[in-house]
Amino acid sequence: MGMAMAQRLRPLTPELSPRHRFGFELRRIRLAQGLSLAGLGGKINYSGDLLGRVEKAERRPSAHLAEALDRALGADGELIQRWQAVGAEAEEGAALVCSGCQRATS
Repeated sequence: MGMAMAQRLRPLTPELSPRHRFGFELRRIRLAQGLSLAGLGGKINYSGDLLGRVEKAERRPSAHLAEALDRALGADGELIQRWQAVGAEAEEGAALVCSGCQRATS
């Protein structure tokens, strides 16, 4: 059971964005430790489905999730650093969306 019956992993594309890189690194570290998504999720009280969506860059990880993953996987801050890049990307995207917004001046 466990990893032997796991679905075939979809190839990831870490070069697309910081969010994709986060998912790629999460999967790399998780698999190196022989953990399934469900097994890792059980350690940190998140569903394996959610973690799979984060790995595939379908969901943006929260700061809390990134910290919990980093701790549970003993990643020495690597996932937190990757999450910071994801946050910077999100802020940059929000700035682009609002580039046409008028700002009040004092």
